[in-house]
Amino acid sequence: MKEILARYALRAYRFLAGGFPEEFQQAHGGDLLQLSKDLAQQAAQQPWPAFLAFLFHLFSDLVWQCLAEHAMALRLDIVHSVRMLWKSPGLAIAATVSLGIGIGGCAVSYEQIYNFYFRDTPGVGQAKSLVGSDETFSYRDYEAFRDHGGQFQNLAAYIAPVPFLVKTDNILGAAKPASGLRYTENCTLL
Repeated sequence: MKEILARYALRAYRFLAGGFPEEFQQAHGGDLLQLSKDLAQQAAQQPWPAFLAFLFHLFSDLVWQCLAEHAMALRLDIVHSVRMLWKSPGLAIAATVSLGIGIGGCAVSYEQIYNFYFRDTPGVGQAKSLVGSDETFSYRDYEAFRDHGGQFQNLAAYIAPVPFLVKTDNILGAAKPASGLRYTENCTLL
């Protein structure tokens, strides 16, 4: 029974040992697997508590060593990257600016999408109950909706842009053309 458990433990160990960095596997991978196989065969001859303790120590050591090797590889990669960036500061500045613009543009885009689709309109109470229309209606239709339509709690309309004249000087009577919105009294513009 212990031999079967040792065989399955070695399969799991071999699988987990594949998580070491490539340089470590090339230098020590074969020796690591052979040593663990020899130790597992020896431990299978021991009583159950010692055998289970051995498996626990074997796997905990594997995980610890794997993390340590990855940390060492990460440190070497960071040192190498800093050296290369120090040799070419123009590339470092260009890469930093490019990453900053890309990340900033992406963040702004997601924020705009979130605000447009998932948040209520600022300054408007009960924004989900607002209804708009892309069609144009005559003023007579607006009055019919307002006076006889019971579907809406309140109704507003506007006409944009409306040209009109603005008198600027009373003495000369000169008027300048302008344009603006014309809307009903119950229309609140944001």
